Amino acid sequence: IGFVKIEPIATSPVTIGDRQAIPVRDPLPSYPRPMAEAGIEGTCDVRFDLDARGRPYNVVATCTHSGFEREAARAVGRAEFAPAFDRGQPVQQVGMLYPLVFKLS
Repeated sequence: IGFVKIEPIATSPVTIGDRQAIPVRDPLPSYPRPMAEAGIEGTCDVRFDLDARGRPYNVVATCTHSGFEREAARAVGRAEFAPAFDRGQPVQQVGMLYPLVFKLS
């Protein structure tokens, strides 16, 4: 299988509520081989929380096909974000959403 390009729906996480975080290292998912071999494409909504250092935890992916969920969660779990600040201090954030698209090209 040749190079597979993954195009994100958004270039940054979408927040639920008024919280903001900026990606410092974007998620870099790999296309799951069985999904690529079967010619299956899909989208995922990856929900997560951020600790005060900008590290994701409680990462859960919901995808159009379950074959993408593990890789989507792994990729977002390894990403890094600049956390939001409150009164000059970094704060934990809950309810973040990062959409991903798995598309064969």
